[in-house]
Order: sequence, then C-alpha cells, then structure tokens
Amino acid sequence: MDAGQKLRGDGDRPLVGDGGYVVALTGLLILPLIAAVGLAVDLGAWYARAAQMQKAADAAALAGAAYLPDEGLAAIRAQAVAAQNGFDDADADITVTVTPVGSQQLQVSIDDNDVNQYFTSLFVSNVDVARSAVAEYVLPVAMGSPRNYLGTGNDPSGALTA
Repeated sequence: MDAGQKLRGDGDRPLVGDGGYVVALTGLLILPLIAAVGLAVDLGAWYARAAQMQKAADAAALAGAAYLPDEGLAAIRAQAVAAQNGFDDADADITVTVTPVGSQQLQVSIDDNDVNQYFTSLFVSNVDVARSAVAEYVLPVAMGSPRNYLGTGNDPSGALTA
C-alpha cells in the first residue's frame, strides 16, 4: 500500500468505490427538502393572513351590529371598520360582504382572492382565503321592577306593608 491511499477503520482494506456517495445522495434529497421548506413557509404565511382576516371580520361584524336594526348604517359601519383593518372593498383582490341575518344579526365575510405566495407559485397559480364572522345585537336588559314599587312600601294593592 502506498502512502496516499486511505484505509478503513480496521486498517486492512483500502477505501475503494465509496467516493461521491454523500454528494449524490445530497443532490437527490435537496429538491424535496427545499420543496417541503417552501410549502411550510407558504402555509405559515397563509395561516397568518387568515388570522388577520378573521380578526378584521370579527371587528367589522361587532361594529356593524351596534347599528342594527338599521341595516344600511350597519353595513356602512362594518365596511368602514374592515377598511380600517386593511381589507378595503376598493382593492380588486379583496371582497367584503355584509349580510344581515334576521333583524338582529350581521354577517361579515372577507375574501382575499390573491394571497401572497413565496415558494408555491411554481406549483399553484392562485390561493384564495375567506373568513366570516356573525355578530348579534342584543337588546338592553331592563333593570329593576317593571312596576317600580318593589321594596318601597307603596304597593297599591295593599299586599306589601312598610
């Protein structure tokens, strides 16, 4: 054996035929690994966008429901709050739909037809994310006695005494 030849751990046999195995294996596995990382990044971005849309839909529905039963004013207020949160109907890719449900509920739906893509644009042309929220206007609860004499001793029927 000459001085430039590498030996295995046992020292008996020369290292022959294993050159380039790691390079070939890395070359085969690097593309699926990059695709998996790209998909994970895009899924995280889509999840964050969906959470942002849900928060905006919740806020818009709550803001609009306060103006019910005036459906027109409720819809205007819901659209304004959605626009304040970054979801304006004037944008071509975003649709904000306000729908009264009954006389005391308001549904706000936000649809983004072109969510950002960082790596999956090679495989998927367009991603659509939609979220909606429903808010209900609850009438005020009356406080106290409806006859306004409970506990005062002024019962007109004479049943209560002071």
